[in-house]
Amino acid sequence: MSKDDFLFQVEEGLKTRPEIAGASVSSHVYMKNNDTEYYGVTIFFNPEKISPVFYIDRFYDDYCRKKLTVDETVDKILSTYKTLVADKADHFDLSLNFDDVKDRITYRLVSLKKNKKFLEDVPHIIYLDLAIIFTVVYKLDSGGVESLKITYELMDAWEKKVGELMELAKVNTPRLFPPVLKRLTDVLGMNDYSFDMLLLSNEYYVFGATAILYEDEMCKIAERLDDDLYVIPSSIHEVLILPKCLVCDVDDINDMIHSINEEQLISTDILSDKAYFYDRSEKRFYF
Repeated sequence: MSKDDFLFQVEEGLKTRPEIAGASVSSHVYMKNNDTEYYGVTIFFNPEKISPVFYIDRFYDDYCRKKLTVDETVDKILSTYKTLVADKADHFDLSLNFDDVKDRITYRLVSLKKNKKFLEDVPHIIYLDLAIIFTVVYKLDSGGVESLKITYELMDAWEKKVGELMELAKVNTPRLFPPVLKRLTDVLGMNDYSFDMLLLSNEYYVFGATAILYEDEMCKIAERLDDDLYVIPSSIHEVLILPKCLVCDVDDINDMIHSINEEQLISTDILSDKAYFYDRSEKRFYF
């Protein structure tokens, strides 16, 4: 059975279950970061509220290994759904009305080259070789971060423009995701290097590379190091920073980034294959 057929049968199986009678059940192929496709179903009673997506990809893998049936997949999804309802998950009560979510609109950085399909439906601003996209954060605590991407459809329903989303995100993102700057050796617990990189992220270490957009953040770091900077996009979750004086050949850094992206990172975490140069006198990036 193909994954499309499996998804359809899971959707149809959910529709027959009396526990969610009256709910709308739909299935979709969701485009995630770096044009990665995930298959999922939603269960919702109110289309004006956010509904969680239950992804079936790992269930399909188990089905192909004959470890799970379609009915058992439906049972597992319903069990998770009931747990969320019983726990009164925050996103069940979150309205998609603009006035209700405007203080939760944030931005993220993703690869421009690797997200051609993803960006077709998502309002964005091109920045360097990256794209700034926007999300509504509906869960933010020690248990993790959950958000809803803002699509053109949602932005149009709000009757807003990309520039307006950006102005809100400039304020909300640093407030909800305060920047964190640490020595890399402290993070790794290693102290045998003659020089040190800095690691820049946010308090949750989720989409922390976005912190390079925070107003004056890079300027402060350049002042601290008293030099121009090279910024290494190690993943979507953080960047590494070196003063210019320690970089002999930026091509060597780019080769290292490319190698790490190819061999160590999962595809959805890759941000870029190039280092960025920050000119402290001009307060701007080059690549």
